[in-house]
Amino acid sequence: MKSWTFLQVGLALLVAPFGSGCTALRELPRDQYAAKPERRHLVVDAAGERHAFGRATFGADSMVGYPHRRRGAAADTASVRLALDDVSRIVAREVDWYRTSLLGGVALGAVLAPPPCTRCP
Repeated sequence: MKSWTFLQVGLALLVAPFGSGCTALRELPRDQYAAKPERRHLVVDAAGERHAFGRATFGADSMVGYPHRRRGAAADTASVRLALDDVSRIVAREVDWYRTSLLGGVALGAVLAPPPCTRCP
């Protein structure tokens, strides 16, 4: 293989872990709290405390959050029940499509770029 092909393969392998997309934390508007029955990867501020949930289910006036599970820990089903009136803010982790497409475009351009001219003066 030529060195340019090694460079293209190297760039593809370098960018491969980022294929799932870049994520960002975004604050949800209050009227969107119960818009979906279940959300994942949340940080909730309620009654002066901060809770990090791997998953949360929403009802009309309350939510039940399930903390992130640690690998190797006992599989307990601890949950935290909160009234939506007590919640001051919910931040959710979502895919940032702008950053994901920007990274993907740069990676695609680097892989598909023609090799440099070796016969040019």
